[in-house]
This record gives sequence, C-alpha cells and structure tokens, in this order.
Amino acid sequence: MKKQVRVVGLIRFSMLFGEHPFKKGKGMAFPDLVKMIMSEERLLTRFHLFQTVCLPSLDAQRSDEFKVLLISSRFMPRPWQERLRDLIASRGHLEVVFADEDSTVANEAGRFVADGLKAGPVASFRLDDDDALASDYIESLAAYLNPANVGSMVSFSSGYYLQIDGPDQTCKLAEVHVPKLSAGMAMISRATAFRNVYKTGTRHNNVDLKWPVILDGRRPMFLMTSHGENDSGRGESARLGKLEWESPETAANTLAARFPTVDVARLVRGMAL
Repeated sequence: MKKQVRVVGLIRFSMLFGEHPFKKGKGMAFPDLVKMIMSEERLLTRFHLFQTVCLPSLDAQRSDEFKVLLISSRFMPRPWQERLRDLIASRGHLEVVFADEDSTVANEAGRFVADGLKAGPVASFRLDDDDALASDYIESLAAYLNPANVGSMVSFSSGYYLQIDGPDQTCKLAEVHVPKLSAGMAMISRATAFRNVYKTGTRHNNVDLKWPVILDGRRPMFLMTSHGENDSGRGESARLGKLEWESPETAANTLAARFPTVDVARLVRGMAL
C-alpha cells in the first residue's frame, strides 16, 4: 500500500478464515467447506456479482483518496486467482491478498495499511463483494474524519435493497432506511493506532452498545443485492416480499442518480444463466 490515504476499505472475497466461518457451511468439515466455497459454479456467480455491482461502484467514486483490500483465500483455484489479479491490475485503488486459513482480517488489514496511512484520523469501511456504494461515499465518509470522532462508528443508513433473481429476468427494488447496516459501515481511528471496522467486538447491528455511532441517512449510500447465493438471510425479505417484480430498466432509472455504473440489466441477466 504505497499511496498514503485516510480511508481504507476491506472486502472479504470468498475468504476462508476460522474466525469468520460461512453460515451456510456451519458444522461442515474444512475440506468440504473449501469444496463448496471454491466450486466453479459459485465462483462464476461471485465474480459476476463483483464485476457488475461492487467493482463499478468503487471505480465511480468521486474521490480517489482511498484504497481497498480484497481478502481472499489461498484455496481459491489458480485460474480464479489470476482472473482476480487481472481485474485489479489497472486499478491503483485495489489490492488483493490470498491469505492462509490461520490468518485473520486484523492481520491482513494491519499489513495492508503499514506505512500507508496519512497522519491524523483515518477510517476503515466494510463492503460485501455483491454490494455497491454511492459515488460520493468516500468523500461523505471523509467529512467525518476529525479528532472529535476518533473511536466512533459511521453508519450510512439509507439505501436500496435489490432482489435480482426474479422470474423472466425481473427484479425488485426497495428504498430503505436501516441504521447500523453492514454495507459501508466504517470505524474512525487514529493512523498511529489503526483499528479495522471488523474489530468492534460485536456484530454490526449491535455496535451502538460498544461504540458511539454517527448516523447519516440523508442520501441513499448503499445498494445491497438479494439472491440465492447470499451467505445468509440479510433481513431484506420483509421489505421486498410484498413488492411487485419490475423490469431491470425501471430499477436502473431509480438507481441512476446514486449508482450510475451499476448495470441492472446485465446483473439480472447474468443471474438467470
């Protein structure tokens, strides 16, 4: 991480650590878990989601004062590792590590930020590989980087749920307000005492029990996708369940102002294959 920044992102991409087992694989023997997570079919879907949702939203950030670490696993098959490296090769704001199973997010994040943070308050944020951030996310988060906010969490609580596995290549879109959601949640710390957003000591929906939380719901800031490949239920079913299926074009028109680079039609089409 040569470029010094004040904002760093952490994305777990088919990561296999003992500290964060996949809920779908709970109780599964580790070799069987590796087989499930690294299957050809699953990786095809994960790469489609990452390339169509997450990656374009990072490319579209209006500020370039950030870096993102993709944390993956050494068990990812070599061709897929090379594909991931190729995806980020021309993107100076992205790096990837294929970590050992006995590593931790804290270890990888610590190595990533070593000598790479500007002095003063800094922020780390989290994002799943199938979710997106609004194009002004980085600059909006940076606005909270002042000494008074060190030790606080930041939750951008307004955004969208997008279900992308409907019949006949349709989708559902719901505008929501969900405080303490994981997508885009951030932690502010000092560069000299960096603490990553995953090291809160509790689940994201309980962070206010341990940390002060800055809530900002003024603008939609996240786009969370819902589909059959989600690791677990994400609480969106109740909001999406009663909605009518709509065309990707209709959803894209709604999202255009905040998520201009997310190609909803391509996203839905790829999930139907």
